[in-house]
Amino acid sequence: MIDAEQVDLLDFLKDRDIDVATRGKNVGKGYVAIHCPFPACTDRSKHLVINRKTKIFRCWKCDKKGDLEKLIMEIDQCSKKDAAQTALHYQSFFNDDDTDESQIVRKKSNLIKILPIDATDTFPHLHLNYLRSRNFDPDKIIPKYGLKAVYNTGDYRGRIIVPVYLDHKIVSFVARDVTNMQEPKYLNCPDVDSVVPVPHTLYNIDTVRPRGKAILFEGVTDVWRVGDSTIASFRAGLTPQQIKMLIDRRIKKLFMMYDPDAKEKARRYANELTPFMSVELISLDDGDPAQLNNDDVRALRKDLLEE
Repeated sequence: MIDAEQVDLLDFLKDRDIDVATRGKNVGKGYVAIHCPFPACTDRSKHLVINRKTKIFRCWKCDKKGDLEKLIMEIDQCSKKDAAQTALHYQSFFNDDDTDESQIVRKKSNLIKILPIDATDTFPHLHLNYLRSRNFDPDKIIPKYGLKAVYNTGDYRGRIIVPVYLDHKIVSFVARDVTNMQEPKYLNCPDVDSVVPVPHTLYNIDTVRPRGKAILFEGVTDVWRVGDSTIASFRAGLTPQQIKMLIDRRIKKLFMMYDPDAKEKARRYANELTPFMSVELISLDDGDPAQLNNDDVRALRKDLLEE
């Protein structure tokens, strides 16, 4: 349960690069002030004040008022459920009067999630339009792969968060730009924040059965298109850790379907894997796997995976 009094408001605002006034003509004792984030407000002088203890806010310009969750929902453009999770992330577990440092557990280590705190289940139109422009059905893709969205805050603004699972637990993530204006298009979760770094795992590996067949692609969107029993290496190549993961999975037959400009790399990695499994290089006549239509996907799965 959230105790608003124990939520570190300044940490929350700092992480979102929001300028905070702790003193000044608009700021009374026990309050902080920020520019009002509500779009209809014309605030230019930090008229939205927040009680540092209760986290109740009010804008003296537009008269918007509410509690902590309402403020988080507006700043992060997220649902009430996600706002509650974010508040919990910033909740401390000690009183300001505590003096015994051994009792201070403010670090929130048991609450820190791998996914960005700005990630939300509520997908803005921008993100939905990106998926639809690639001919993906958001109602199917989002829940199947646990996708999240980051709207206009934080280091991953304007990106879809793609969780990376291993043994059905999130170990890292990649973030895909949906604005077509950011480089690189994909950002990996920093290794230090991952349970298993992105280059050391394979996307969608949990859907590959031991001693079964699998199709290996470069990108996550290829996996979204073709479905279970397909995996992605996130790049045109394989790390030693990814090779070991394929071997440990005891895959019976692996089809490598890399982009045409990565054929030589694919051949080299296929040679490394052939002592442990049957490997076949597959190429498309045109385009990439993420552009396949439903009939082509069904034919591909029937031909390679015998479904």
